[in-house]
Amino acid sequence: MSKFRFVLIVAVIISALGLLLAQKAESKKDSKVAVYELVAVKKSKNPRKFSDFAWRENGKQRWLSDVLKEGKVVLLNFWGTWCPPCRRELPDIAELAREMQSEVFVVGVAFERGRQKMQKLQNFVARAKLPYVNVTTEDGNILGQISTAYGGVGVVPTTFIIAPDGTIVAKLIGAQQKSTFQQYVKKAQQK
Repeated sequence: MSKFRFVLIVAVIISALGLLLAQKAESKKDSKVAVYELVAVKKSKNPRKFSDFAWRENGKQRWLSDVLKEGKVVLLNFWGTWCPPCRRELPDIAELAREMQSEVFVVGVAFERGRQKMQKLQNFVARAKLPYVNVTTEDGNILGQISTAYGGVGVVPTTFIIAPDGTIVAKLIGAQQKSTFQQYVKKAQQK
C-alpha cells in the first residue's frame, strides 16, 4: 500500500470519528432535561383563574405567574409516566412546544407513583426528549395541593390552557391531539 493511500485512509477515519463525536455532543446538548421540583402552590379564589405554583429552577423559585407576565399562553398538562394515554399525547405536546415556543409556555405536572419520583421523571423526560418544563415532587402533600387548586385533577392526562391574563380558557380531560391544543391556544391568544 502506498503512503498516499495509507494517509488518505487515516484521514477518512479521523474525519468520520470527528463527525460521530460532533453528532454525539450535539445530541447531548439537545437532550437537556428540564425537570424541576414543585415547591409551592397558591390556590386561586376564582375558579376561572389559574392557581399559581412555583418550582425550584437553578436554585431560585420560578412562579407560573412570572411566565404569564411574559405574555405567553400556558399549556399546563397534568400527566404521569405510568399513564398510556399521557404517553400517547406527549409527541403532540412536544411538537407544539417546539413550534410555538415564542408564544406558548408548556409545563407538565407529573403525578408520579412510588419512590424516587424526580429520578423517574428525569429518566423518562430525557428518553422522550421533551423540550419543555416538567415538575414533580416527592412531597405528596404538594401534589395534592396542586390537584385541589385545579379543581381536583382526578384523571390524567388533564390539560389546562391559560391565557396571558390568567384566565383558564379550557380544561381538556383525556388524551388530545395537537390540532385540539392549537385550537385552544388560538382562543387564549385572542382573549
